[in-house]
Amino acid sequence: MGSFFQVEIRQNEKGRSVFAAESIPEGSLIWNTRNTARFRNGAHYRQLLASVDTDISCDIIQWAYVQEKDELLFVSVDLDPGILINSGTSIFKSDGLTKRKKRDNVQNMGCDRKAASRFPGGCTENYFALRDIDKGEELLLDYGDFAITHGWENFGL
Repeated sequence: MGSFFQVEIRQNEKGRSVFAAESIPEGSLIWNTRNTARFRNGAHYRQLLASVDTDISCDIIQWAYVQEKDELLFVSVDLDPGILINSGTSIFKSDGLTKRKKRDNVQNMGCDRKAASRFPGGCTENYFALRDIDKGEELLLDYGDFAITHGWENFGL
């Protein structure tokens, strides 16, 4: 998995979710895209969908997203438990909360530009703890930080 800390998958009201199995200090690299498949065109993405069982292809369709990397658009599919990380409200859109405060459904991982400067791919390929994350806490990203919702039309999908 592209995770750098122990995580566990559990069911909650959102379905399957990823939880910290150990404490994670602020600024730590939590996950990266080393197990993310990227498709530059819709035909290659459709080939993947046709090559796997129907149940798996339905999951892939649900969890795939369009992402920009090096000024190009790709259909991206995380092929590890990172695919189960749920979306949380952006820390910058959450009623003035600072990143150090805890609150249900507020992202606790994402882009930490200072930490990202030490890793190839920066914030495009790496996700960091935005505050200290306790053992047992759900990991949450703001999908709007990396997914381009209007990008699907570029792939004929």
